[in-house]
Amino acid sequence: MATLVGAYHLRVHEKRQRKFENLDSIGGAADFLDFAQECLQTCKTDHHNDIDSQRIALIERVEVDGRVIEGRIEVGDYGNSSNVRNVEDAKTVFKKKKLHADALPIFFRLEIPTGRDEGLLLIEKSRKTSPKTAFSRMLSFHFKEKFEGYQLAINPVLPEQVFSEYLSKGSVQKIRFIQMGIPSDITDLLDGGHKQIVGGKTEVVVTAPRYTPLPIKKSILRAKDPFKAVQDLYELTDVDYTNVQIEVMLGRNRRKIDLGRRYTSPLHDITADVRLGPDGNPEYESMSEAFEKLAADIQEGAYAGA
Repeated sequence: MATLVGAYHLRVHEKRQRKFENLDSIGGAADFLDFAQECLQTCKTDHHNDIDSQRIALIERVEVDGRVIEGRIEVGDYGNSSNVRNVEDAKTVFKKKKLHADALPIFFRLEIPTGRDEGLLLIEKSRKTSPKTAFSRMLSFHFKEKFEGYQLAINPVLPEQVFSEYLSKGSVQKIRFIQMGIPSDITDLLDGGHKQIVGGKTEVVVTAPRYTPLPIKKSILRAKDPFKAVQDLYELTDVDYTNVQIEVMLGRNRRKIDLGRRYTSPLHDITADVRLGPDGNPEYESMSEAFEKLAADIQEGAYAGA
């Protein structure tokens, strides 16, 4: 399963104004870093229960290095009872009740710079719950108590900035033409009882030779609508592709770009940089290293020339 990361800008402003405060001097004095440390330490022992969303959040681990805070938050949804079964024999091993939550370990990284009004939040994504929402509401709950009259805003990093950075400095390694669903002629390879296939996807992958990047025209990728530009230039026989994904090497790191998601909130794929532990979750140290690399890429893309 892929390890995906969401990237968000963190800002603070007075409720009735849109002028953002420098994060190390909110109201001319308070440092958001101090607040964040205090909040996250508190949430190690006092969990946040979002009753409206039926979701709990609890800080499992937090570490501070300069003006960077990273760690793990456990996030889980509740509200339904169910049987937890062993996949080998289907026997019930536990009866989950309505107030039981599967608390998943989610990695996060907060960067709080000095002299700037914008911090960076990176947080692992999950298909089973909403870690960003849980983390944001937990911070906002404590922020309101600490900073009356101020608003905490957490919004996606503008993907266009990062997109351009990846393309200008990265070398293209793979191009994936993706079609949702499986073409009907492929079903000829299957048993007669499996002609109707629901879901799935078809990919045509063009891979660069070893040590040689694909000489794709960067001007195409920088077009106002790069996905349409590729469609106009190249038609795949029998594959009605609905997305094109570009894989680039940026230094020693691989990054994936969905051309169809250029102007939407991007997800960063760090699967290749992460090691899984025996419990099936990404190892903490490998996540720390991967998040640090990703943060550097995003900061360079967002603030190049600043």
